[in-house]
Amino acid sequence: MRGNPTRLVSWGLPLLTAAVYAVLVLHFGRQLIAEAQGQLPFDLRAWGYSLNATRDYLRALSPAGYQLAAGPILWTDTLFPALLGLTLAWWMRPYRGAFGMVCVLAAMVYVALDWGENWAVQRILFAGPDWLNPADAARASAFTQGKFAALALALVLAARQGWRRGVARHRRHRAPLRARRGRDRRLAAARQADASPGGHLVHRG
Repeated sequence: MRGNPTRLVSWGLPLLTAAVYAVLVLHFGRQLIAEAQGQLPFDLRAWGYSLNATRDYLRALSPAGYQLAAGPILWTDTLFPALLGLTLAWWMRPYRGAFGMVCVLAAMVYVALDWGENWAVQRILFAGPDWLNPADAARASAFTQGKFAALALALVLAARQGWRRGVARHRRHRAPLRARRGRDRRLAAARQADASPGGHLVHRG
């Protein structure tokens, strides 16, 4: 990996993203779930959440949970989508033609939706269960559903591009071997032709 920037990014960026995700989910996420009486936070509900479910969560969340969600979790969850978007974009290379543009847009849309979800969730946390605007709850739920849909698409595109890069790399590595085997076969055929009885012309005086 030393002296190879491509391999450094290929390993370092996903590892950094995974580390931030571990802090966000395993450390802060567990605390937030405990402060909400075991309920999942909004941004982990892939299928969205209704107005009643939103109010129930806000009533269950303790004051310490509100502070956690509006502080460390918000800042960590602002960094994580950017890192994951960069990781997905890196895995989607090379960008060629219209398909390359689709790959870039998928990663960018995921990041935008995740950040939009953070903004919408902060609005409903600030409002609380009694002053919650139904439109804000619906907007936050839509951001969450859109985020997971965009993430699924981006992961599929990244997996496809990764598979294509692997196939191309395999072919590049096998090309010299095939060429060497072809040369060996031609040399063997030439030696066999020279060793055959008719391989040499004998001139008599």
